[in-house]
Amino acid sequence: MLSGISDVFNKYKTLIDNVDVSIFQKSFPNSSSLGSHVRHVLDRANCVVNGFATGKIDYDKRRRDESLDNDPKLCLKEFDRIFEEIENFDGGLKSEVEVCESINDDGLKASLKSTYERELLDIILHCTHHLATIKFIVEKSGIEVDKDFGKNVSTVIYERG
Repeated sequence: MLSGISDVFNKYKTLIDNVDVSIFQKSFPNSSSLGSHVRHVLDRANCVVNGFATGKIDYDKRRRDESLDNDPKLCLKEFDRIFEEIENFDGGLKSEVEVCESINDDGLKASLKSTYERELLDIILHCTHHLATIKFIVEKSGIEVDKDFGKNVSTVIYERG
């Protein structure tokens, strides 16, 4: 699991290192900025990390720290900090955790049992999903990325035959 988290976080870090801050902050019609997508995936990963201490992951209690939307260097530090927290988690990734999240706009909230390992898998998949949207943003900004950028690993493997 750590390898998967590391891989997807490094994709973000490499991208952030290679785009100008103006591209990081730029919003497009009907789309959020690259920075807001990065902040969102960091928010969800932080929910998992916060759950290490409480035994409960509440995805509705994201920080939504808008300074991350505009500060690529701060985002890089957050990826490193979160990875270090995950790497040093000694509670056992197979440990059960309660997960909560709203499932409709009336405020209905689901609460169910999961494991930290499963939630880390979700972080990998969620990060990859956002990379697909980010690919659109960076390509609209004239930056070329690898053809597999933002694709689910299973899709890449399938396409390779």
